[in-house]
Amino acid sequence: MSEQVLKFIPVKSVIDPGFWESLTKKKLDEWKLDDSEKPLEWSYSPGKSFIRFDYDALEKPSSVSCGTLRNFNTIEDFKKLDKKEYLKEALGEIRNNIQNSDSIEWQRLFLPKIITFSDLKKYHYTFWVCFPTMKLSKPISIKSSRSLNATELQQLEHSEQHKENFFLLVKNHRRPFQQATKIIKEEGKDANVVFCFEDHVNQDETPENAVGIMARNLIFFIWSRLGLNQFKICSVRSTLKQENGSFSRDFSSSRLYELCISNDTEETNGAGWEPFKDKLAPKKIDLSASMDSRQLAANAVDLNLKLMKWRLQPSIDLEIIKEKRILLLGSGTLGCNVARALIGWGVRHITFVDNGKVSYSNPVRQSLFNFADSEKKAAKVEAAAASLALISPNVTTRGVKLSIPMPGHHIDLETTSSSVKELESLISEHDVVYLLMDTRESRWLPTVIGKSMDKLVINAALGFDTFMVMRHGVSPERDTGDLQLSAAEESKTGARICHLGCYFCNDVVAPANSTADRTLDQQCTVSRPGLSMIAAAYAAELMVSVLQHRDGIRAKAGVRPNDHEESCLGLVPHQIRGFLGQMHTILPTTEAFEQCTACSSRIIKHYQEGGIDFLMNVFNSSAGFLEDLTGLTELHAAAAEIEILGFSSDDE
Repeated sequence: MSEQVLKFIPVKSVIDPGFWESLTKKKLDEWKLDDSEKPLEWSYSPGKSFIRFDYDALEKPSSVSCGTLRNFNTIEDFKKLDKKEYLKEALGEIRNNIQNSDSIEWQRLFLPKIITFSDLKKYHYTFWVCFPTMKLSKPISIKSSRSLNATELQQLEHSEQHKENFFLLVKNHRRPFQQATKIIKEEGKDANVVFCFEDHVNQDETPENAVGIMARNLIFFIWSRLGLNQFKICSVRSTLKQENGSFSRDFSSSRLYELCISNDTEETNGAGWEPFKDKLAPKKIDLSASMDSRQLAANAVDLNLKLMKWRLQPSIDLEIIKEKRILLLGSGTLGCNVARALIGWGVRHITFVDNGKVSYSNPVRQSLFNFADSEKKAAKVEAAAASLALISPNVTTRGVKLSIPMPGHHIDLETTSSSVKELESLISEHDVVYLLMDTRESRWLPTVIGKSMDKLVINAALGFDTFMVMRHGVSPERDTGDLQLSAAEESKTGARICHLGCYFCNDVVAPANSTADRTLDQQCTVSRPGLSMIAAAYAAELMVSVLQHRDGIRAKAGVRPNDHEESCLGLVPHQIRGFLGQMHTILPTTEAFEQCTACSSRIIKHYQEGGIDFLMNVFNSSAGFLEDLTGLTELHAAAAEIEILGFSSDDE
């Protein structure tokens, strides 16, 4: 036959849809802002004109069949990459593999590369695949081309048992590809060696003078490393056939080429960037339509938080926030705003507790309600939970209609017993309890239960232009030691250990009915509109800061700027009291009060031992019952005696 020039059929990329999910996970959980090259597994199948990147291509690539992926953080960085220089570096890596190894694996001749930009807010991916291929300055001549004889076919069938895509036939005996350099050194350049490779081309659509593009790097290896200008290659092509119920491969369409490279041939610029619509350009894929919208929303929230972690605070633990179960007692102005702040931190489980209905005055200040809720007099807990689910569908939220029993408010045994059991169950099931109710006395029972169960309780209350946010103390651990630091250490750090007071420790009176005999403005919480948002934000951020502290809910109360060594988010105070009129906040710290009517050891002991009987005594008795029980009555008497003595004529 007349001399022909060898042609090459290009290969295409096929990327499994699951690959992008894997890339997203790697970016979010492992790589973060690292845009260096990452190992990438690839594969190809004989007779199929593509190289495949499977869903697990980024998981644990083998050290042999390994390309690389580089994911850029911005589309500008993706565009600015010098594509020619990047290809040149890739070709240089292949050249080094060829020139510096006496027993090179065939996979090291091929180093596919992918560059990507992942817009994980929209799930748009921009990518470009590169198959670096070496090129020679002169065409490669075909001296002869033929089908295989029976002996050669038998060798191919034998090689199929070993599942190697590249191998050698030396004097009709199969040898591993890695021995190519050794064989040529031992046998000489005239050795009868056939370089065989599983071709990716479709045999029915490929002309006799063409092979797959992967043969380029094989030929470059033979010419550059082995120094051969005349040699034989075998394009191994096969189809499946069925005989007697079993399948086997038919290699009869394979072709043997005797090639010749002229002596004045040199290496020239290689190629590799995959074209898109006949142009050298990257591809784009939009997976948002194929993904579950709920998952998209959840991933977007996670991304916002992880960007903060990557760039600003690497040590923050986002998972500990996400996994917490939050109980909001009160679904009004504070409850709505606290819930909104918490889902911004990635909290996924929120329960609302309230017994009220949405009124016409609520929606303008209570951010989870609207006018329609007012018109139908919807239950606050149900409207709040439904609204929160619309904002963040991945949040598990529910509303519980419950009236919390309160001291000073007459109640019956059956109703109270049921309410107490439900409240105890709710507090037990949750990790953090927020007290966001309107009245002082409604906070008493949750305070007692929360302290008894060692829950993190966060309290928030509003005045006209003042607010208070605080965390209740929990019982110290047995090995904590003294409840207070030494005077010298306290002076140095400004911090106390976590046996902190509760909301009721600051008042030396028992809770009573605070709404009786009050006018309408006195019964409602009348405050400046922006105040609840400020207090709610502090309440949410205080919880997060506590969870990030080394000691968690037993964190010391920081009051000075240098008290944050053990928390990555800074100060973890006991209380935050704000004065909007002066645009000022203070951070007081109060130790647990021995005569406290809510968290003192006497109250907790009586509650744990007496249960509902003890609580009924509290609810149906006057304030004096708790004061007598805790010793407040004696304390008041002693204080009165001191006052009288302080103004006696004898002292003058």
